[in-house]
Amino acid sequence: PSTIGRRPVMVFIHGGAFITGSGSQYIYDGQNFADKGVVVVTFNYRMGALGMFNFSFIDKDFAANLALRDQLMALEWVYENIEGFGGNAEDITVCGQSAGAISLTCLLSVPEAKPYIKKAIVISSFPDIINSREQSINIAEDFLKFIGIEEPRAKEKLLAMDAAELTEHTKAFTKNCRRKNGLDLLMPCVDGEFLPEKPLTAVKNGNAHYVPLLIGVTKSEVDILFRLKGFKSMATKELECLLEEEHQIKEELLAAYGELPAERAYPLIGRDWLIRIPSEWYAKSHSQRATVWMYRFDYENLFLKLTGMHSVHALDLLFAFKNFDNIIGRVLFSLTPVRAKAMELADRLQEDIINFIKTGSSPWQPFDGGYAVKVYDAAGDRLETDEKDAVREIWQKTEIYKKI
Repeated sequence: PSTIGRRPVMVFIHGGAFITGSGSQYIYDGQNFADKGVVVVTFNYRMGALGMFNFSFIDKDFAANLALRDQLMALEWVYENIEGFGGNAEDITVCGQSAGAISLTCLLSVPEAKPYIKKAIVISSFPDIINSREQSINIAEDFLKFIGIEEPRAKEKLLAMDAAELTEHTKAFTKNCRRKNGLDLLMPCVDGEFLPEKPLTAVKNGNAHYVPLLIGVTKSEVDILFRLKGFKSMATKELECLLEEEHQIKEELLAAYGELPAERAYPLIGRDWLIRIPSEWYAKSHSQRATVWMYRFDYENLFLKLTGMHSVHALDLLFAFKNFDNIIGRVLFSLTPVRAKAMELADRLQEDIINFIKTGSSPWQPFDGGYAVKVYDAAGDRLETDEKDAVREIWQKTEIYKKI
């Protein structure tokens, strides 16, 4: 808003599965927040092979979690310099969505990041898709084999390779992966040095940074995966692998979704497995030491219904930033020309986010009070409290939950 004053700050970490995205994309333009008195910072970080492969086993000059290390450097820079932009270094809210939310839950368990995060907004995180050190090294070794590099000369050849060539090799490598379309190959790892534990483990064990937390999900996070050509088969196979791994409770888990046909049940199971249920587990553990508020974004219009995307992953981000004047916004409302209800919803969501940034609180019941969740919808918002949830209780019987 101005270089004069000490205003609350929002630092935003963009998503994109650690392979794409940029802090300068139009959707993340912070003008609508700045107009309400918030200093907004976005930034870039290394992605793909440059940011996520762990080559530390080759030589001490290589380190793991370079994307997270970049993000920490950005937060440190903001802390040291934001007063020159009218911001308050002691009032920084860090917000991340998707890969940015995964990053943020990781940073909340990185001791060095503690001074720079006073409040946190975690949107559509996958807080359990973190590789172990062994997994990350195996992935890097497999990558070197895939591109024909032998370990004795690995350092020399990697340093001689330009970013474009490395990226092309990475694309081919991930496409060759049988599960998750290679997306799990490019994730943070518990390296035992920078990142001590998985976020879900750290927050449960009392080893996280417990700040006021706002955590959000959308109603139909992964429906789009079951609609897009090239992803539907991958997503279906991935869920079938999961169900086989959880074979002891497979039938009980499917029954908890009301015996729906696979094409309707799988998007719900995928949403709960990857995002909703782990986000609830994270929120519940965090709420033992700090206050947590949770929301769910339910908005959909005719275009979203007809395409089968419904309240798709990242839709709430579009409304939170209120940046609709691009091709995404035009397509979204192409079949719904009257936008009044949608704009009112965007105002309410952004107002709540700004209130959290400024005060560290939200005007609805905290999450630990009976799993309270604020639901945003064009027809009107509501508060849901559902401490006894049959689906949640089944997920707590899974091997995934037992390992946390």
